[in-house]
Amino acid sequence: MELSKYQEKILRYFNDNPRSNMMISALAGSGKSTMACLLSEHTTTSDIYVAFNNSIAEEFRTKIKNPKTKVMTLHSLGLSIMNSNIRAAKDEKKITYANATLDNLKIYKIIDNELTILDRRMDFMKKMFYKDQYFTLYNLCRLTMTNLADSTALRQIIQDYRLFENDEGYQFPDITDCISMLKNVDGESWNIFNQTGVIDFTDMLYITYWKLERKEWEVPYYNLYTNIMFDEAQDASSIQLNLLKYIKRKGGRYIFILDKNQAIYSFAGSNSLSYSLIPKMFAPIKEFDLPICYRCPSSHLKQVNRLFNIPILPRDDAPKGKIYHIEKEDILSKIHEGDMI
Repeated sequence: MELSKYQEKILRYFNDNPRSNMMISALAGSGKSTMACLLSEHTTTSDIYVAFNNSIAEEFRTKIKNPKTKVMTLHSLGLSIMNSNIRAAKDEKKITYANATLDNLKIYKIIDNELTILDRRMDFMKKMFYKDQYFTLYNLCRLTMTNLADSTALRQIIQDYRLFENDEGYQFPDITDCISMLKNVDGESWNIFNQTGVIDFTDMLYITYWKLERKEWEVPYYNLYTNIMFDEAQDASSIQLNLLKYIKRKGGRYIFILDKNQAIYSFAGSNSLSYSLIPKMFAPIKEFDLPICYRCPSSHLKQVNRLFNIPILPRDDAPKGKIYHIEKEDILSKIHEGDMI
């Protein structure tokens, strides 16, 4: 393929500055996947491409041809670090279990027990409501690295995610009750892990990060990388960004690939302002743009630019395309099987 001037600039800097962090702002259809694969082809070191989820990881295992570039999600990486340290502790006879055991109902069970202690007569639907809300709150606190005793931060999360709102007349808990619940849940969750190795999905990041931060664990050599390519970085959570600092080899670097216009996972604990935090957390960092969309006709991109002020550009040979105005009530009669919306 013939590289654009933007791609050439990124590749040249990547090759000439092997220790410099990079942030690539890639707009929709601009070849983020192609760029990641291209960078991987120009290294001979032990590297990692951090995929956003398992389906993307599976896709990139076929796209990235460099055998020295590992493709993983950050959760699977966290689990790998966790199990390595568990095995070491088992060998030293400090614990009896050999691996972490996944139970995604772990936190629900703990909250259920806490609610039973509070009110044994609580009816089933009411308990389900509170269990759901407290689970969401605790999970968000772990992902956003919120201090469980910080009443102001907790109020903000509850407000932002509209937690405990209901039409059934269930009482909105006092913030001191929330803090007490969260501390109890967190303490019991850690106890269960330390005694049995049982974790839930978020623990792969949360427990691993705090064990490393407290210097109770170490990262094994096979989980240290020279080039760390982190894709869809606009949807990274605080715990993910902080875990990254432990997996870089001495003399390595970070390459963040993102599109701030596609930050859509704040509902799942990601930080929608990650694109503005990354330059501060990983400074010094060199920023690049990939503004050429290879996917759409030029008329569509002009419309996007006009409506949303996104500086997206058509490729040189892009078709002009056509734009029609369709009334809302006519949409269903206009679309057909195979159309993409």
